[in-house]
Amino acid sequence: MKNDLKNPLSDESVCKVLVQGQLISKTQAREILKKREPLKKKLAKRSADLDAGEVTVIDIIDSLKIKRPDNPSLSLDEEHIYQTLAKAWQLPYKKIDPLKLDLNIVTSIVPHSFARRHLVLPLAIKDGCLTVATPDPFNSELLEDIARASNLKVKAVVSSKKEIIKLINEFFGFKRSITAAENQFSTPLVDLGNLEQYVRIASDDELPSNDQHIVKAVNHLFTYALDQRASDIHVEPKRESSLVRMRIDGVLHTVYKIPKNVHRAIISRIKNLARMDMAEKRKPQDGRIKTGKEGEEVEV
Repeated sequence: MKNDLKNPLSDESVCKVLVQGQLISKTQAREILKKREPLKKKLAKRSADLDAGEVTVIDIIDSLKIKRPDNPSLSLDEEHIYQTLAKAWQLPYKKIDPLKLDLNIVTSIVPHSFARRHLVLPLAIKDGCLTVATPDPFNSELLEDIARASNLKVKAVVSSKKEIIKLINEFFGFKRSITAAENQFSTPLVDLGNLEQYVRIASDDELPSNDQHIVKAVNHLFTYALDQRASDIHVEPKRESSLVRMRIDGVLHTVYKIPKNVHRAIISRIKNLARMDMAEKRKPQDGRIKTGKEGEEVEV
């Protein structure tokens, strides 16, 4: 099994690195390479992410749930594979913390279609350098394109394909819903930071709580909170915008900033789900929402 130095992500190169790292045996590597084409076709048929890149040998190994030699109670998953590859490539591996991502940086550097097609996620900007996460850090043409578009130096770190796809969907999905909702307002709402100077009677053309974009935005909030195991969600109006904060492990984290003219529709949607009195805006209310993900029910 020769190592393809020109393509470190070739099927043979990946298998060789995993054999050297003692994550799979030589016999397992030969079997995987022998059966890779029918396995790739099988995975492609049931994959929901065909537009996010072709099926690779890494996807095959992840799907086989091979027991890890260092811990037989765990399966060899995509994250561990990319960690091992990054170490062999002498590149940093990044386990992305969504709480440390800036929504604007993630969604404004590259378009959603570009991020999805090339599996690249902007993470942070520091000292004129943009850090991006990708499962393919050897795509120099991609990094040069981002550098030209952003007018920044670009540094790549390795992250798993599944993690990048998930975060692209979450961040761009929430951004798209909020932007679409904001664009539907035909008149400005009351300035939340200037209530003492101006009072306006609410009109019938304000964005309803059952608007599809607001529904999607609130769904994104609940999904994010469940993924991060948040104990509570705070939607706080400020002078210039509204903050969405979540308490995770006892600490409040600011996870999103939303335009203040979308704030009222977000709150109305949550009140509607919790069966609160929509007309009551002066007194505190109690309500309850039962939701869940992947068979696990949660009461809010």
